[in-house]
Amino acid sequence: MKKPVSFVLILIIALFAVNCYAAPSSVNGSDAGNIANIVIVKKPETAISSTTKQIYTVSAVSVPGVEIAIYKYNPSTGLFDILTDSSGNAVVATVGASGLFVRDIELSENTNYLLIRAQYGSLYQAIRFDITLLNQGLLDSIKGFSANFKSVFGAW
Repeated sequence: MKKPVSFVLILIIALFAVNCYAAPSSVNGSDAGNIANIVIVKKPETAISSTTKQIYTVSAVSVPGVEIAIYKYNPSTGLFDILTDSSGNAVVATVGASGLFVRDIELSENTNYLLIRAQYGSLYQAIRFDITLLNQGLLDSIKGFSANFKSVFGAW
């Protein structure tokens, strides 16, 4: 009597485990995946961008049920490690019925080498992008120089 019950229980656990896919803790940046267009990154709009905002909003669209994770480059390993928020939780979410993925991330100084990985079952896609966090003081200096330059040649 115990054998059929335990067999059925193991079978049920195995079936539910097939549907659960967790984002890997590290990925190779050169691996683009085995499918294209499972996710479309909306922000940043280009693969290389810059901002003065330390808290940056990453957004994408995908089909419901796709798991999206954000990774950051680790120079000591040469891999991209899963990004964690200020609470230490991995930046991973499953796309809901709206098809939208929106997540605020904290940028480090200088260039942040990032990767979005979308997975649906055994299909996955990885998209690389770089965001440079600019120093606000530098931008203020450039704006000041521009204003002074215009005032010198204002008569033209």
